[in-house]
Amino acid sequence: MCAAAGWRSVLEVLIVAAADPAAAVVNQALDALQPVIAALYADVGVGHQHFLGIVTAVAATMRSPYHAELSISAVHVMQSVAQRLSQSDPQVSYQAAGRCCQDHASFSTGIADADSRGCA
Repeated sequence: MCAAAGWRSVLEVLIVAAADPAAAVVNQALDALQPVIAALYADVGVGHQHFLGIVTAVAATMRSPYHAELSISAVHVMQSVAQRLSQSDPQVSYQAAGRCCQDHASFSTGIADADSRGCA
């Protein structure tokens, strides 16, 4: 398994946890997302490869009908992702987006599976 697949698996778990009805689980997912985002963006372009997964995980928390206060916290996390994106080299972003789109089909299948189970 390559490192990209490992990060994809981490993000898929966080997506499911972020949509959980238990506040403690959602809070832990949100807390875990922040260092994951930092680690992904520490390596040039890697964060962009996983942009879809990052946004999906944060959005799952933002959409939570159970925990308004955590939804607001998730908006702040999304702002930090947007700042990282705006500060990046556009050429690196473009190349990474191409790799992201190639991986999108397999990642989307995992998201759809979670969605069908009511998890995302």
